[in-house]
Amino acid sequence: MKYIKYLAMVLFAGALMTSCGEKVEVGQTTVEFAQATAKSGFGGGYLYVPIAISGENAAAMNSSDVTVKIKVDDTYTNPNAVVGVEDVDYRITSYDLKFINNYEIPEEDKDKEFTKTVGVEIMILNTEPEVMEFKLAIESCNTTLGTQTECVVRLEKSPADRLCGSWYASYDSLYPDWDDRQDFTGPFLTNFTWNSQYGYYDINPHPSTLPMCIYFDEQEEVLYLPTLEPMAWYSSADMQLIFQAAMAIVETADGYSLSLLKEPAIIADYDKTNFSYINFPGMESITLVFPVLVVDQNLNPQSMLGHLSEGMVNPKFTRTKPSAVAPAAGVAPAKSVKLSKEQMQAAYDIIDAELKSLANGGEFNIIGR
Repeated sequence: MKYIKYLAMVLFAGALMTSCGEKVEVGQTTVEFAQATAKSGFGGGYLYVPIAISGENAAAMNSSDVTVKIKVDDTYTNPNAVVGVEDVDYRITSYDLKFINNYEIPEEDKDKEFTKTVGVEIMILNTEPEVMEFKLAIESCNTTLGTQTECVVRLEKSPADRLCGSWYASYDSLYPDWDDRQDFTGPFLTNFTWNSQYGYYDINPHPSTLPMCIYFDEQEEVLYLPTLEPMAWYSSADMQLIFQAAMAIVETADGYSLSLLKEPAIIADYDKTNFSYINFPGMESITLVFPVLVVDQNLNPQSMLGHLSEGMVNPKFTRTKPSAVAPAAGVAPAKSVKLSKEQMQAAYDIIDAELKSLANGGEFNIIGR
């Protein structure tokens, strides 16, 4: 993940401004854009342009709200980029920002220069251009205005962006291969959505029970599947946690069972030129599944209760729809991991209720992000 570090701004004294005759205590603060150019990609769907408030120490910071109003500079031009049109190519969530005096400053830093940022939220509506720019400006504020009053927003299509969009998912077989169900190996039309904050793709709709995630290192351009990724509590009281897991199918004296992998991730092979396919080498005997594991206080797995869905053996993705995958011979699961039909239905009902609760604004404790 990439993090942008903001340097403290150069301060200068200025007259305080008042609004509607009301006295405000905004301190000796300065407001300005944190940088002259804010760069981002398209795939996240949103970007946040930082505006900074600064003071020479904690005592100089505001006790009343500092308000800032921004606007779009409609006169901006650049012959080397598509100049975005407001409400056509992008949409600003709010033109009014507010700095509230709720700063957490350690005692030992109270005499040091202090800076805090808030982000102008912008929704990206057009993801087609290779490069798109537009300019924002601070129209007004109720404290001292700094020197950086304008900011050019530059969106550049990156490898992370090019992996977004529609993909057809398929896999070799399912684990366990229930005798009384038809083959569901695909292909399934699904969608990759880039989460730039955490560096992974949400893959949804998903042919299994839960949406899956695949991580992407933007700097190294490495796409990888974590072998054990905590997703949500199955029962927090009983320390039972739902994972996304890549697990080996191991033959035992009783048949077959699942085993956690020692490797932290499986590196994908993907088309870096046309972004037309994604494969995971070595997963021919590995299944992507959502097990419920009993964990300790550090979320380390101790034992497995079962899994919420059938696992996908050797998942793969293509841009064009592949031919229907021929049913593969399944393997019988070990008794320690096999769930009855009733247990499977109960598990489906539980996770379905959790997801509906999330969609309705209910409490759904996401872990590991």
